[in-house]
Amino acid sequence: MPWIRYLSGHADSIRCLARTTNAWQIGLALTFLASIARNYDQTWIGEAPLKWIAGNILFSLVSGTFLFFCFHQFRPRDEVQPRPRLGSAWLQFMGLFWATAPIAWLYAIPVERFADSLTAARFNIALLGIVALWRVVLIARVASVLHSVRFVATFAGVLAASCVEIFVTFVSGGEFSRHILAGMGGLLNSPEERVVLVALNRTVSAAAIGFLPAVVIGLGARNWRVPKVGAEIVPAAAVLPWKWIGILAGVWIAIAIPAQRQVRLNADLDALVVSKRWRDALDQMAAHARGEYAPARQLPPKPYTYEAYEVVPPLLAAVTTNDPPWIQEHLLNRWNNLWIATGSAPSTNGLHQRVDIERDSELGTMFARMETSAWTPSIDGLGRFDSGRRWISNNIALLDAMRMLLAMSEPKGTTNAPSDTAVFRQLEERLARYPRP
Repeated sequence: MPWIRYLSGHADSIRCLARTTNAWQIGLALTFLASIARNYDQTWIGEAPLKWIAGNILFSLVSGTFLFFCFHQFRPRDEVQPRPRLGSAWLQFMGLFWATAPIAWLYAIPVERFADSLTAARFNIALLGIVALWRVVLIARVASVLHSVRFVATFAGVLAASCVEIFVTFVSGGEFSRHILAGMGGLLNSPEERVVLVALNRTVSAAAIGFLPAVVIGLGARNWRVPKVGAEIVPAAAVLPWKWIGILAGVWIAIAIPAQRQVRLNADLDALVVSKRWRDALDQMAAHARGEYAPARQLPPKPYTYEAYEVVPPLLAAVTTNDPPWIQEHLLNRWNNLWIATGSAPSTNGLHQRVDIERDSELGTMFARMETSAWTPSIDGLGRFDSGRRWISNNIALLDAMRMLLAMSEPKGTTNAPSDTAVFRQLEERLARYPRP
């Protein structure tokens, strides 16, 4: 059927869909199904229903409209057929633009279920590249067929428009800037985020380098006509496949329901953590197995973030010896991330070497992130389970250095200035229970 052949750039299918009056309705339905593919295993629909349902449609509306005006403004000047009315031309183009939505269904591949987080991040970046390139090539092919212009001209035009979109997204999103500021503040980004940053940096660099050449080629080649060979075959308008849309919607809903149940557990847990109901959050985790949560969404707190320094200590303080081992290991992993994020490397299988606090600036960064009053409850929490006690014993030199740093700090009128407080003495007492190497 034309709707499937269209995705391969089949010329007659492109013309067929272009002549279908209400093709934009099917395209809009396909775009909505792409929203399910993007969100079904990562975001619970109850968290942000409007964004979940309409976010993809709104973004594609802006992107497609921008691309339409680029082509409408710079289409060949010597076409035999007069230009259609602006509204009709826009609906025709948006129908074809939205009809590319099934390509984005590749995002639905549940990579996180069969790969670790770092491999999944790399795989998802590769999928993003495949989807983006496929859609750019397809839209360029659509414009080439409809306007009888050589493909190199329309491809250059789509690339130039895509470069503009990349810059606008980069500037308005702020995600890249957030990671840069985190690095400047002494906080490392996670391995997964570094993969994304490298990909983003290369994409923005390629957009900066390729924008002007693409504009020059696109404008210069827009009048390169495609030589006509024989009679042009224009098939009848396509039949709107509402039956198949209904079947596809049923399939996607069936796929989404189990994943949404998992994601809702994550959303409820995140809400408990945000409201600082620490014990309630741990009780919710204890009532479920680790596999009941969505693999594509990290359990709180998210590592390598400033917020983790405010969330890990109270969660550790609330943990008990009766909590399932997987929860204890999860918290210990997040505790390790606090140190690693500032450049320190705690030992996990042996004694940590002695630390020189005058040269180890990472400890100062770690100290600055956490409230002084959070240290003793954190040590108490670690002492309630076996792996936590082993961590303290292996890293007692690291903790002693931190204790000395706390003692040497001068009061600055903030909650992070302990001086000779009971908090410092309590920490010294806790650490004295563990033997020194």
